[in-house]
Order: sequence, then C-alpha cells, then structure tokens
Amino acid sequence: MAKQTQAELYAAINARVIESMRKGVVPWRKPWAGLGMPRNAATGRPYRGINAVLLSLEPFPGSPRFLTFNQARSAGGMVRKGEKSIQVILWKPLKIKDDKAPKGEKVIPLMRTFNVFHTSQCDDLPERMTAEPRANADPTVGLAEGDRILAEYVAGGPTLTYGGDRACYSPALDTIRLPERSAFVTGAAFFGVAFHECGHSTGHATRLKRDLTGLHGDHSYSREELVAEMTAAFVLGAAGIDTPDTVENTAAYLRCWTSTLADDTKALVWAAGRAQKAADMVLGIEVPGAAKPEPKPATAAA
Repeated sequence: MAKQTQAELYAAINARVIESMRKGVVPWRKPWAGLGMPRNAATGRPYRGINAVLLSLEPFPGSPRFLTFNQARSAGGMVRKGEKSIQVILWKPLKIKDDKAPKGEKVIPLMRTFNVFHTSQCDDLPERMTAEPRANADPTVGLAEGDRILAEYVAGGPTLTYGGDRACYSPALDTIRLPERSAFVTGAAFFGVAFHECGHSTGHATRLKRDLTGLHGDHSYSREELVAEMTAAFVLGAAGIDTPDTVENTAAYLRCWTSTLADDTKALVWAAGRAQKAADMVLGIEVPGAAKPEPKPATAAA
C-alpha cells in the first residue's frame, strides 16, 4: 500500500472529525474526565494534540488506552485476528536544504502515521494494562483543581476581572473578563469558558505569539477560536472536569465548524498542535520557546 501524501493525511483526519460532527459529536467537547484522556497502555503517557482528539472518537468500552501491535506483543499479549487498527500521527524531523539557514539546512516537521489498537482488541495483556481505573465520583475534586490551575496561571499571566454579561480576552490590555462566577449554571460551565479565554491569552506577544488580530468570521479568527476550544478541552480533561454540555453544542454550532474544517483541511491539525502548547502553558508545563512569565508586582494595600 502506497504511503499517503501530506495532503491525503490532512484530508483523512478532517473526514473523520467532520463525520463525527455530522453525527452530533464534537470531539474536543468529549467528556474525558471520568476515565481520563486517551493514553498509551504500555508507557502510560497521554496522547497529545490531534491524537487526543482522534482517539476520543473511538467508541471502545472502558478506559481509553491504546498501544501498537508490537507493544502488545512485547507485553506478552496479542492483537486478536481481524481487529481493525486506528490511525494516529507522528511528527518526524526532516532536514532540507536552505541557503538562508545558518548551516545551509533547516529542520521541518514531517507528518507520518502509525497504527494503534484499544486494549479491548487484545488478549493476554498484563493486568496493569487492562485494569480499569476508578472514575472520580466527586466533582468537587476536579473543580478544586480547576481553581488551582486558573489561579496559578493568572498569577504570572493575564489580568483576570469579573463583571458584565460576556466573556472575552483583550490582547491590548492582556486582560480576561468573565461574568461573575455566580452567573454560571455549573462550576464546569464556568471553567469551560474561563479556560477558553485563557487559551486565547496564551497567544499574547509575551507568550506563544499567535495572530490575535482576526476579525469575527475571517480565516485567522476561526483558527484562533479552534485553538481556544481545544485548549479548554485539554485543560478540563487534565483537571478532571467533565466537559460542560453547553448550548453551543447545537446544530448551528456543528454546521459552523463542519464548514470551517471543510474549507481548510489543515486547520484541525494546526489548531490541535497549538492548543496543546497553550494547554501546557495554562497547566504550568514548560513550553519550549515560550516567553518566561514574570510574577506580577504586589499591589499596595489601600
């Protein structure tokens, strides 16, 4: 079988997500909190970026743990005959000639695929790979973690203010504005909105330097909104907060994103990669190449 071209890979990924949305499922809104985000059963590491989104679409029972054919075999197990693999992607560095580069060459990321299987598709895996983790039945634990993440991020990042009836981020002022917390129906809904705006704020010139100049309805605006959407989902999943089932999961919302992705086959992969960096920053995980946040000066008492 011939290898897929980059364009074919982008198109295939888009097709999977668009098909999901046409069925009424938004992959970055999937409630990952219960049994955790998709992770590798052999290494224990969570899948990141677009792979977290793609694997969340798979309707397998129990914990979302996956592994390669060779990982299953190395662990003493075996993928059952006839089981269908799931395609995920891997970025590999590729050196190309560039006369303008310091050493006459530069490194670009090349998208490649590999195949994984859910643990339920395998036999004879060790118990450590198949034992179901306990879901956290106490929602206050996730909300407390959300409070911690938000407080620590804004302590060295954007200013956070409350009031009014809309949520927004102002790049010029580097300020996130949210309605009063009491205005939100649930704590999960509050954090869904708060981390969306935090996602936008990571694009500030002093952080990850994304283009935040887009106007509503244009291409750059749509891409940035997708980054913020996925950032919120990744942070909520890491905190253990169920993704809120908001009014945005409507037919109009789904049609909008289906149209956006159909018009730009690279948008989803592009946004997922940047959303992962944004989520890492909000979570306090060091992001290579990002500006180091400086603690805000203490405000003098009145």
